[in-house]
Order: sequence, then C-alpha cells, then structure tokens
Amino acid sequence: MKRTVALVAVMLMAAPALADFASPGEPNGWDFNTLMSDMGGGIWAYTWTGFVDSDASTRFDILSVPGDWNSKVWGSGNEWVTQDPAGGNTLSLDTNTYADGWFPTVNRVGVAYEDTSIPWIATGSFQSEVGGSDWDPYSAVTQMGDMGGGLYMYEAANLPAGHYDWKAVLRVEGDGSWDSIGGNSRNVNSDNFGFDVTVDNPTARLWINAYEGTIKVDVVPEPATVCLLGLGALALLRRR
Repeated sequence: MKRTVALVAVMLMAAPALADFASPGEPNGWDFNTLMSDMGGGIWAYTWTGFVDSDASTRFDILSVPGDWNSKVWGSGNEWVTQDPAGGNTLSLDTNTYADGWFPTVNRVGVAYEDTSIPWIATGSFQSEVGGSDWDPYSAVTQMGDMGGGLYMYEAANLPAGHYDWKAVLRVEGDGSWDSIGGNSRNVNSDNFGFDVTVDNPTARLWINAYEGTIKVDVVPEPATVCLLGLGALALLRRR
C-alpha cells in the first residue's frame, strides 16, 4: 500500500546538503559506496526494484560517509523494509529536525511502501498489565490498530502508575528478527521508547507512523475521569 496521507509537521531546521549519504544493503550486495539520491530539503532516498529476498524484510545501512562503515547514521542494527510486489521499495532518510511530538526528531528512516498484510505488535514492559506477556512480539492481545495512512495505534488502558518501555514490532511468525520502529526509527531491534503513566493519567496510546519511521505516546486520563472533568466544566458554565 503506497502512502496516501501525510502528517502536518513543524519543521524547525533543514539540514544543509554538505555530504553524500550511502545506503549499502541486500539489493546492492552491501556496496558501501552506493549513493542515496539528494531529493532536496534535507531528504535522501535510495530506490530499487526486481530484488528477490528470501525472507519477509530487506536489510540496509545508512552511512553519512560513503565507504566508511563507522559512519552509520544509526549505529546499532540495520535499517529494514518490506518489499512491494515488484521486489522494490524506496528507503529514505529525513535529516531535518522536527518538533511535532514524534520521535526521533531527526534522521527519520522512512519507506514509500509498507506491506499492510503483516500486523504490528506493541511490544514492551506493559504487556503483562493488559493480559499478555512482556516483550512478546507475537501477542494478539497488543496488536495495533491500522488507523490508515501508515498510522498504527494501541491503547493500553488503566495501567498501574510507573515507567514503561516499548517498541512496535512487525509480527512475522517464526522470523524472530525484531524488525521494529522505536527510538532510533526503523531499525532491526530498535531502541526502546519510554513513557510514564500516573494515577490520574493511566492510559497510554501507543503510536507509530510506519511510512515516516516515527513513534510517540499520548498519556491520557481514563474515560471516567474525562467524563467527570466535562461535567465539572458544564457545572461551572451553568453557574455563570
């Protein structure tokens, strides 16, 4: 499914095109001199087609210095994508800095195509609190809802107050690769993303944008509290 909806973001700064980026990966035989195309405005991209992969996802690295494996934009793990029916995709790097509530705020790894037939699982230290097992990437209990336009969301309601970590993992049965989106964007076994809930705000809405390679959490009051707040506001209005 190709991207049809774009989020409106606040862009603070566009990174100047001072250097080339390279994207060695499986389709180009891990050639660390394979340059990404400068799309302008701080966006770089690498497009391929006709590559036959033996598993569910295709691996890449993104280098800030072509030919230098030590210059990975994200040092841990590889970037990954699923492929379209023609055996292709476009991997992109957005070097702009954003303040739109999504993370990471810079160096977002995006894709032009996402296989929407494979579900995303909200995986983390909260799963045992909602009827599953912590860090279970196959849990049907915490499968994220497809909100359209590459957005996926899982609502973890009435969590005990505390700190939790999570990431969104693409559920490929038996694959065990932990292809995910987390604190360091679209990465194999990406960094965990933390959030806190309180007694007054015990519900966490866990979001990813699969096309942009971003993650966020909205922590909100339980519905009963929201209802009481609304009734209180209505009572104040009536007193005026």
